[in-house]
Amino acid sequence: MKKFLSMFLALAVVFSVTALAEENSSSQSDTPNTKPEFPVSVGNTIIKEKPMRVATISPAATDIIKGLGFENRIVAVGNGSSGPVFPDLKDDYPIYEIGSLMAPDLEAIKKASPDVLFSHAPFTDNNRKKIEQMGITIVEIPFAENFDEVFENYRLVCKVMLGENKGAQYSEKKISRYKDILKKVTDISAKHSEEKTAVYMDMYPKILATGETFQNMILKEILAFENPAEESKNWILSDEKMKELNPDKIFYNYTIDPEEIKTYISYSTTTAVTEEQLYALKGKFFQSRSPQMFMNLVSLMYKLYPEDMPADLSEL
Repeated sequence: MKKFLSMFLALAVVFSVTALAEENSSSQSDTPNTKPEFPVSVGNTIIKEKPMRVATISPAATDIIKGLGFENRIVAVGNGSSGPVFPDLKDDYPIYEIGSLMAPDLEAIKKASPDVLFSHAPFTDNNRKKIEQMGITIVEIPFAENFDEVFENYRLVCKVMLGENKGAQYSEKKISRYKDILKKVTDISAKHSEEKTAVYMDMYPKILATGETFQNMILKEILAFENPAEESKNWILSDEKMKELNPDKIFYNYTIDPEEIKTYISYSTTTAVTEEQLYALKGKFFQSRSPQMFMNLVSLMYKLYPEDMPADLSEL
């Protein structure tokens, strides 16, 4: 576990430093623009000026904004968002906590005074009206079902944060990198595509990625595993299905204690446990569809197939 976390932190530094450098380079582009960056329209919403203060009402929105390199503009976050947004400044530059989508803290939102508030689903009409009356623009990031929709969300956020032209330049550069990572992971996995099975456990012991989930798509299309939980629905397997499980590998949310997996009756005799093929993942990044999930995939590949990965992280 310590080795995994060290690898994850190293990758986090590489990705975050690169993201900040790219945002700075985008904002200082020498390329002449034929039209001003703002205002921009996102659906029926108009963003009149570059937002310098943003709020994120959901953890998923927070992860996406941070993952795209706009962490330094966040002034408020919703319940459940992870960690201090920028800890070096937390004493002098407070980050307001603004409740949840269904129960927003309107007073805290007013104090934070963001230019834009990102959500992952609609507010109630009453709360939306109250927030908009404060002069705050609400932008909804749709829930993505596949990678095409994930990348469209990244384009949307970058357009809001940087404007029409710079947003497009910045997002396409980042999306190109993420696509390269996916291709590398997919190609390496395909080299090891002998018959093998794997499950992803999001909550101990029976909450497993089933056929309709984004995580099942990752298991099958990106990592080249068959998922024995695929025929079930809504993340839940029956007791009978649990008894039939014998995955070669178990991927699990890093919040789960692997020792519990090893001793649970449905897993204790599986190939994954007897051959010690258990791998931790930052499940929330796949749930939020944030850029950090690509970093998590890279870290996983270093554990699965280290011989196929570059020794230097900068080569990714």
